[in-house]
Formats: sequence, structure tokens, C-alpha cells
Amino acid sequence: MAEHHYNPEHDWYDMGIVIYAPERGKGYGKQGLRLLLDRAFRTNGISKLCNEFETSRGAAYAIHKAVGFKEAEAKDGMIRLEMKKEDYLSGCRGRRCHE
Repeated sequence: MAEHHYNPEHDWYDMGIVIYAPERGKGYGKQGLRLLLDRAFRTNGISKLCNEFETSRGAAYAIHKAVGFKEAEAKDGMIRLEMKKEDYLSGCRGRRCHE
């Protein structure tokens, strides 16, 4: 499951991705994240996506960094990563990023 929703308290879009435990480690998380980013930025016109999770979740951190997320804030055992539309699109060089 991959989804995003508006967070009016912070004026950004939160996102999340959940992979069924037996299917983890097979690349589905990275693929789902790329599809989510493409839909959010190209189809839905969102300007920034954020995801916040525990710093202990190394695999989640790794796939976010692999697709271009940047660290925005870390405190109290939590980290917030973000991706801006302009950064995403410049990294795609005009093509679909999940191709």
C-alpha cells in the first residue's frame, strides 16, 4: 500500500508505504515509492511529500534516500524525510522516474 494525504497542520503532504512482511526485501518498496512519487508530482500536482518514521527503521531510510529524499529533521528518535517536486523532476530528466 502506498498513499499520500494533505497535512494542514504543516501545509505539506504526508506519505506512507507499507509492504506485507513476507514480501519485504524484494524491491517492492522502492518500486512502490517511485510510483507514488510519480503520481503525486506529475498527476496530482503536489509540491512536496514528507515521511516521518523511527530512526531505527534502516530499510525505510535506505529506500527513501535511494530515490532522492532528503533529511528535513531528526529528533526524539524520529526522522522526517522530504522530496520536493522540482528535485524529483530534475532527477528524472523529463522521463518517468520508475522506468
